[in-house]
Amino acid sequence: SKVFYFLLVIYYGWFQIVMFQVPHMLLVLGAGVMVFIVLDAFMNRTILSKSLTAEIGLWLVFGLISLFSGLVVAKNQDYLLDTITTYFQFLILIFSMVYISDRDKNINFFLNVFISLTVICALTTVFRGYNAGGGRMSMGPEDNPNGLGITMAIGICCVLYKIDFNKFFHSLMSTLAILLFVYVTFLTGSRKSFLSII
Repeated sequence: SKVFYFLLVIYYGWFQIVMFQVPHMLLVLGAGVMVFIVLDAFMNRTILSKSLTAEIGLWLVFGLISLFSGLVVAKNQDYLLDTITTYFQFLILIFSMVYISDRDKNINFFLNVFISLTVICALTTVFRGYNAGGGRMSMGPEDNPNGLGITMAIGICCVLYKIDFNKFFHSLMSTLAILLFVYVTFLTGSRKSFLSII
């Protein structure tokens, strides 16, 4: 499930923006995450509902209310179903994050995944960035500079969470990563992301 989750994040946050979209790839990768979680729960006799937090339960109720009320009032039913499907896919991914964190007893895997994504996005912007207009840079024509700036800000949070000043090489690489992320945030011209970093 971790391999599928890593591939899903890289595909969603980088590959489909910089390269090309593969039809139904998000659905395939998300299904891979859940299939292996269900297999793990079955093999270890773990009850899946233990990872169903109160927040996820509330988001589930919100999604169902949105679906049923939308079926009554929405003019474009196809758009409604597409949006609700995306919502529930993200909800399933949040559930998988809780399940994997419970099994690992930490969140290091997700921090490492997001740091990896942020590094890939930053290097792509620096070496083959796209001029999004107004002197702002992004990864490609389909990428929003503000979204890229938010990715950099969250990446800095993940690096700061994991930084270990007792290890010189680790702290050096962490500092270089933070400087890279700040530089890319400047390139995006995202003021809100820069304020988030501060």
